[in-house]
Amino acid sequence: MARFEGDARPIQRAIRSIVRDMDGELMAAARTLKSTIDERSSMFWRMAQLVLLLGCVAVLLAVVGIYGVVSFAVSQRTREFGIRMALGATKTDIVRSVLRSGVRPIIAGLAVGLILALAGSGALAQIVRDTQMAFDTRDPITFIVVSLLLISAALTAMLRPAFRAAGSDAAQVLRHD
Repeated sequence: MARFEGDARPIQRAIRSIVRDMDGELMAAARTLKSTIDERSSMFWRMAQLVLLLGCVAVLLAVVGIYGVVSFAVSQRTREFGIRMALGATKTDIVRSVLRSGVRPIIAGLAVGLILALAGSGALAQIVRDTQMAFDTRDPITFIVVSLLLISAALTAMLRPAFRAAGSDAAQVLRHD
């Protein structure tokens, strides 16, 4: 290491020349400390971008998965909704029934997911604590936004089939099955 002031290029050439004079077979790569830090930071940011991309894909898969499972579960109750409507249930009763039965698993899944995410964020904080980058692995806004995204996907998945079933003719639904 060499301490200097001013432009680094003349110092780099001089260091390469000295090393070559000492041993012609050595390949000297004189660099500044700042260029080394910048190089490592760029490698870290590429890794962070990859993790961010994988995180976005994971959230997308979670939204699609929740939507598919909840929508399928509600659409399987179409016959039940037809029977309820034939017995006098209103559209509001059907939608309320769907929400009542679907909200508990959503809240339970969200609670377990948040607990696991907080544990994972603690592990991530341990991994990135020695880096130059400042990370808040327990950013409440991120947890809130992702939670709201997953809740809205689940509610949309519940309400679309519920409204479709509530708006259909009870006799036709019963005849169809």
